[in-house]
Amino acid sequence: FINQVGLPTYEAKDMALAKLQFSEFKPDLIIHVVGPEQKGYFEVLFKALAQLFPETAGKEYHIIYGWVRLKTGKMSSRSGEVVLAEWLLDEVKKRLKNSFKMSEEVGEKVAVGAVKYSILKFSPTSEIAFDIDESINLEGDSGPYLQYTYARCKSVLRRAEAENGEPLRSAGQFSAESNRSLKEEKILAKKLAKDSSKIVGLPAALNPEELAILRALYRFPEVVSEAARAYSPNLICTFLFDLCQKYNLFYNRLPILKAESPELVKTRLALTAATAQIIKNGLYLLGIKVVKKM
Repeated sequence: FINQVGLPTYEAKDMALAKLQFSEFKPDLIIHVVGPEQKGYFEVLFKALAQLFPETAGKEYHIIYGWVRLKTGKMSSRSGEVVLAEWLLDEVKKRLKNSFKMSEEVGEKVAVGAVKYSILKFSPTSEIAFDIDESINLEGDSGPYLQYTYARCKSVLRRAEAENGEPLRSAGQFSAESNRSLKEEKILAKKLAKDSSKIVGLPAALNPEELAILRALYRFPEVVSEAARAYSPNLICTFLFDLCQKYNLFYNRLPILKAESPELVKTRLALTAATAQIIKNGLYLLGIKVVKKM
């Protein structure tokens, strides 16, 4: 991998880098997130690495990620039509500031969440159509929508705590601790989808909106496992958006703090606390921070 003037090519440089990475950091896997036009390059590189450094065999992986496009065209350093991440983030911040009242700290978290989510919600191989207005839409498939739903959950729990006069239990304390395996969780989820009365402590009959949330919550471990296996964070995005839609439907249709009985209030607060925790966990996996108020 030497060019005509005796200088190393990209392949030679990447091979030297790989040797350094494996000797210094001893990684289990190195993932290269690069566009589809580099597919052939990485196939050659990985085969050459495996020949020279057998310890790297099977430990280098190329995730093909599609181009990110704005309305003005493709963002590309080679074409000269470069849109820097700083510009995009600043533009999102400006539009958030013009549309909503929020503190500087919250605005920063929401802006970063909007940009990250708008990219991660697409499957890795598809081209990404980035629309700034859609990225901050509080009623659509966006990072701010998920953050807003989390803030809504926390608001409900704060009101309940204020009315109750003592701290509420956490989501984990609303139910018995579980040491079940993922396989056992999947089996239980299927049973619960058919009969929610199997859950100790819940009312014998749940409303469709409550049952929909419960079914979604039990799917979370399976979705995360599949997203990790397939290197597809978009699966987590899809799950979180669906969960938030289900919770907001539940929130708008059913009273929580003014439910018909104390038992029902506890049940709906438990669903709210669990939903908040799963949203927080899911956003954490996407590198997005939650906000308690918006």
